[in-house]
Amino acid sequence: MDEFVTLGYLGTLGGCVGVVTLVTQVAKQYVDISPKWWVLIVSVTVVMIRQAVFVGDMSGYGIAEAGVNILICMAAASGLYEFTVKPAEKAIERKQHND
Repeated sequence: MDEFVTLGYLGTLGGCVGVVTLVTQVAKQYVDISPKWWVLIVSVTVVMIRQAVFVGDMSGYGIAEAGVNILICMAAASGLYEFTVKPAEKAIERKQHND
């Protein structure tokens, strides 16, 4: 391993976070489960698919890496929603309420 973090790694992890955020926001409209559970379910699914299909490493090391990536993905997806989507939703509600 020459580099600790590569641009490709950050890109795929960022893509995973985007997919998790999007799927969670859509799914929570149709199935009444806490968004935190949706983030967990979708993060595990997306990261494991990434690990098996794109990375191709299902060894013990690969599974451990996937576990760390799941935690990172969950934290980032939750934070992305809290700092970008939620304030936008509140601003839209205030605007609709004032009109």
